[in-house]
Amino acid sequence: AELPGGGWPAAGLTELLLAAPGSGEVRLLAPLLAQGAGSLLCIAPPFTPYAPALHALGWPLERVLVVTPGSPADAAWSAEQGLRSGACAAVLWWQGDERSPAAALATALRRLHLAAQEGGCPLFALRPAATRAQSSPALLRLALEPAPQGQLAVTVFKRRGPAMVAPLRLTLPVASVPASRTLRCVAASPVLPAASL
Repeated sequence: AELPGGGWPAAGLTELLLAAPGSGEVRLLAPLLAQGAGSLLCIAPPFTPYAPALHALGWPLERVLVVTPGSPADAAWSAEQGLRSGACAAVLWWQGDERSPAAALATALRRLHLAAQEGGCPLFALRPAATRAQSSPALLRLALEPAPQGQLAVTVFKRRGPAMVAPLRLTLPVASVPASRTLRCVAASPVLPAASL
């Protein structure tokens, strides 16, 4: 109800600003990412994704691609290739704490927003909370912060429509993994050729 149009944008850049990586961003996006066709491209996740937990959240593991680029420029390039490929259902890009020049980052975000719109693909930029004061081409920006009792406090601070009165407190799905369940994971090459996207 707080998102413009009643849901996540189907294309373009959405920013989720995190108090810390692992604040609940994956569980927040899980219902969206569990549906549809196409690859789920995860770029520069701060932790190695845990396949059983993703599976328990409904992520189709056979469609999850993880890219660990060596630099912020390589991460932006990977995101743009995924967005323009037409093969991705969504792209998630974790921006670390590395200090990129503000002008270069703003240019990269504009390029990626345009690529996401042209490719008809949602791009979720998962950025540090400290970037809140920076300008962004994203039409939707949210701040996420863990709250008591396992909840997530969500503040939508940039969107079409009226400003939020107070943060939402959401109870997110828990990825419970049965002890007897075993999933076979296959390691892929860390470098994906552009044609494979």
